[in-house]
Amino acid sequence: MFVHVSGSFKESDKVMAAYYASLTCEEKLDIGQYLREQYYKIKGGVAGRMDKTIIHVSRARSQVNGRAVREARGIEEK
Repeated sequence: MFVHVSGSFKESDKVMAAYYASLTCEEKLDIGQYLREQYYKIKGGVAGRMDKTIIHVSRARSQVNGRAVREARGIEEK
């Protein structure tokens, strides 16, 4: 489990972005699967089968979306 105490929201955003960028695709999928399982556990339903499939998204699109998020949060680009 990752825990970091920040002095500001900007600092927190930077630390979290760096942390998630450092994760492998498999680790990110594992986190998503864990959260999905917890959702169904709390909801009381049964989760259907989910295959781990890695989908590659074009870099240009992810950079545009990331830039929009950084601008909305007031984070300066490097």
